[in-house]
Amino acid sequence: MRQLAVCYTATSGYLFSTVLSALQARLHSDPASVSVLVCLIADHPSEEQDVFESVCERNGIDFIVVPLSTLRGLHPAFARLFLDEILPSEVQEVLYLDGDTQVLADLTPLLEAAPPAGGVLAVRDPMVFIRQVSPSLRGKIDGWWDESGILPALRSNYVNSGVMRLSRAVLPELRDSVLDLIGGQGFSLHFKDQDAINIVLGPRIQPISLAWNFPGFLVGSNLVSVVSPRVVHFMSDPRPWEGPLPPWGAKYHEPYLAFVRQYPATAPYQSRLHGTRRVRYELQQRYKGLAEGRLWRRKAAAEAVRALEQATLDLG
Repeated sequence: MRQLAVCYTATSGYLFSTVLSALQARLHSDPASVSVLVCLIADHPSEEQDVFESVCERNGIDFIVVPLSTLRGLHPAFARLFLDEILPSEVQEVLYLDGDTQVLADLTPLLEAAPPAGGVLAVRDPMVFIRQVSPSLRGKIDGWWDESGILPALRSNYVNSGVMRLSRAVLPELRDSVLDLIGGQGFSLHFKDQDAINIVLGPRIQPISLAWNFPGFLVGSNLVSVVSPRVVHFMSDPRPWEGPLPPWGAKYHEPYLAFVRQYPATAPYQSRLHGTRRVRYELQQRYKGLAEGRLWRRKAAAEAVRALEQATLDLG
């Protein structure tokens, strides 16, 4: 086991997308110096577990089964905060990725980057630049953050927890602080662990380029030319494994088809969007393409993203 690892956490029903991302991470990292691990949160063996554990074993990916009790009653979304109790002792440096990501390019610059002392490297959530270019959405986002207790001083560097580069040593203090926050605060965390991580770490968060956690809903926008995505994060339903739907189309759907062709036993675990749900979604996307497309085509959107990119750590 290497000291540096790319890590995922997953529950039953999410192994299909998670293992696909793990395969891409394995392809885009050095096997001599970096381990890739998938941690399944489950209490009982299943055929699904057997299928994806076999795929992982064939591709040099470590598969770890973690009892739900490890999370001390918390939602599985908080599993990333328990990686110090889950991972083999040799792993001391972690790149955590959500399972609804696709890894498009070499991860080495992020893997080799040093997190700030006691903190994390992470990417600003798209809400940060959305609220800069849309007054109406700004009010909605600020309402969510007010509800969660996200102070105004934290909002310009509020990060998405789907991609985080951190040291194992940070996790015990981070987890204990998050548990204290959940147990004691009078606010309702709108974005669960993500809000808690932002509140607890605050100034110990070092923002990095949007390229490392590029929002899937922007893959068809001109912001792709502003920020060349290296990791794409499909943050909202439906997801690209469900069909060649807008805005990602066939380009981001094809990896899942290729995955099934190579490992046919995974086919039953690929969810798809059918019938009226698919028609409704496609109509919604046409409307959003007209309504929101104008927002992303505006010069102000590109300028906001460029300004944020300049205020990030340069990983090369």
